[in-house]
Amino acid sequence: MGRMTARVFILLLGLTARASFAQGTFQNLDFESANLPVLPPGQSGGFVPVSDALPGWQVFYGNNPTTPVAMVGHNFDTAGAINASMFGPNFSGFPRLEGNFTPLLQSGLSIGSTNAATRSLSIAQSGLVPVFAESLQFKVGGVAPTNFAIYLGGQSLPLFRLNETPEYTLWGVPVNSFTGQVAELRFTVLSPDNRFFNNIAVDSFEFLSTSVPEPSTWALLGLGTALLWCAARRRRK
Repeated sequence: MGRMTARVFILLLGLTARASFAQGTFQNLDFESANLPVLPPGQSGGFVPVSDALPGWQVFYGNNPTTPVAMVGHNFDTAGAINASMFGPNFSGFPRLEGNFTPLLQSGLSIGSTNAATRSLSIAQSGLVPVFAESLQFKVGGVAPTNFAIYLGGQSLPLFRLNETPEYTLWGVPVNSFTGQVAELRFTVLSPDNRFFNNIAVDSFEFLSTSVPEPSTWALLGLGTALLWCAARRRRK
């Protein structure tokens, strides 16, 4: 191997390692690896394998499930039945949060069931949390954008609302206690409470080196804003 070839090889190896390092060993956190056909706008694709719709992820129906489901929907939702469906790459009836694909997760009733309390829905995968990670951010849209929970290593993480747009809310959770560890990441749409179902669209999970503000930080910021407002009023008087 010549010197130039060796340098190119080392550079490519470094770039590959850096890209892999960026999100640990988690896969398809932006859901753009879906292998689904382009359908006419508004057309449903029926049921498809989870491995095609959400590569790297598993889908679970019910509380504390042990067996993942094999099939999920493509470009359709339900009117109360539990359902996971991937929307995209060309669909006009559902707002994708980012990119070509966004999954819609619906907790609710199983077909023929009257016990909604046992029918939450989760997507999960295990991977290595990057050593630099201080927080995990993600986007959530849907009808009930707070009826969800996120877990890492089986531990429920506190949610921080970072930004809101008409299409989605950006959320952050602290993950610094898991850096360098292999852990399961699980996003759960909670069982309906006084509703027939909960609809949650989620997208764009990303590990970041920045931390999320702690409640005390928000309290100090609020106090500072109040003091500045009071000082401004006094000057006007």
